[in-house]
Amino acid sequence: MKKFGLSLALCVGLTLFGTSFAYAADKITEAPNVKIVINGKTATYKETPILVKGRTLLPMTAVLQNLGVESDGKQIVWNGKEKSITINKDGIEIYLKVGSKTAYVNGKAVEIDAAPVVYKGKTYVPATFIAQSLGKRVAWEGTTKAVLIRDSAEFDDIKQILDKSDEAMSAVEKAKLDMDIDMSMQQKGIATPSMDLGIGMSAEVDNTKKAMYMNMEMAMLGQDIKMEAYFIDHTAYVKSSESVDEWIKQEMTEKEYEDIFTQNDTTTILNTNDVLCAGLIKQEGTNPDEIILKGDTYLSDLLNKATQSTGSDYEYELSKSYVEISINKNTNLLNRVYMDITGTMNISGEKVKFNMQISCKYSDLNGNFEIKVPQDVIDNAVETDF
Repeated sequence: MKKFGLSLALCVGLTLFGTSFAYAADKITEAPNVKIVINGKTATYKETPILVKGRTLLPMTAVLQNLGVESDGKQIVWNGKEKSITINKDGIEIYLKVGSKTAYVNGKAVEIDAAPVVYKGKTYVPATFIAQSLGKRVAWEGTTKAVLIRDSAEFDDIKQILDKSDEAMSAVEKAKLDMDIDMSMQQKGIATPSMDLGIGMSAEVDNTKKAMYMNMEMAMLGQDIKMEAYFIDHTAYVKSSESVDEWIKQEMTEKEYEDIFTQNDTTTILNTNDVLCAGLIKQEGTNPDEIILKGDTYLSDLLNKATQSTGSDYEYELSKSYVEISINKNTNLLNRVYMDITGTMNISGEKVKFNMQISCKYSDLNGNFEIKVPQDVIDNAVETDF
């Protein structure tokens, strides 16, 4: 009897050891910075999202409710004995079991990358698998560490709108653009821990004649820095605060001249991708000819253009990102784009907190205007090689 008891205890111990070892192999890491954006809005959770083998798992009940699955005992069924979850939504049945990488969708076995786990007394499920099984589209944005989830039909609708806008904007040869950037930064351990930066820039571009006019003013640390420039016939005419209101003339190589237009391209701010399609929702604007797209998503091209105008090239970590886009319903051309972002940037090895609002307004798209260098600028400009 004692031998039997000892053997039983040994078997139980070995079983528990094997189970513990299996769970230990799948290391769980808390991921408080991972954001879940569902239908354009960042979802909030009491429990911290976790990562298992690089896959995002979310608290079961909360994420399912955010995906429109009701916790009524019918749409979400928890079997405590076998530690399984059955989800019933819109004719789709999903079955998962804690610790198992085999799930079932409408009775068909599916191998998943990360099994459901119980962590700190809560059941966590793989968010991407659940969303895709329910007919959602999922996108991952690494800069903001965001999983963006959207209904497939709505995803396709946003994509169609953005594709049409991209096509219309790519045909634009002449445009006027006004960009405003307001930025506040905070850094510990320095004499001036906070700093505000304001930039206003207007530009006129004619790609048919390869001509451009730019006017920029930057306010920082109590100083106003101004710059005005014309680019025409492979020649730059520039007046800035540094040149003491004197116009400087420079002949440019073909490559240098082309780079100016490439770097200041005003038509590729949107650049349709899965992140935008999954993160934006559509609403009618106050103007009947306007479509508004908005959501907690990320517009990399707009941020890149804004940082180019500030002359900075920093590494960013974004904790919040909101985008709003206005599109003309009749022409599919952009009216304006707005972005509000918060995060940190690496400056000389130090992390600096910042908040930035960027606003771009378009006018005279393919309009009837001509860019000319004033005659007095041509007559009085001083030639230089910079």
